[in-house]
Amino acid sequence: MAQAGPLYGAFPVTYLLWKKGASIRNIFIYIGAFCTIKIPMIAFEIGFLGLKFSILRTVLTLPLIILIGIIMERYLKNRKFEIREN
Repeated sequence: MAQAGPLYGAFPVTYLLWKKGASIRNIFIYIGAFCTIKIPMIAFEIGFLGLKFSILRTVLTLPLIILIGIIMERYLKNRKFEIREN
């Protein structure tokens, strides 16, 4: 949540997570959380849409991100991925 920046800023961290052996589920959870739950974004959201909306969106989004990570892990579990280093 503390990271700021566009989505392509998450890809180097995601690559390192993959190389260190993180599960596909955790990688998808990280990318989903990076895209939707950032402290700077929540601060702007509270200013424009209100605290109640921001808390509700965050509370509803987090379980969905985890669910998507679990679904993607089950869908991709038998696939072999290669890491190409140039």
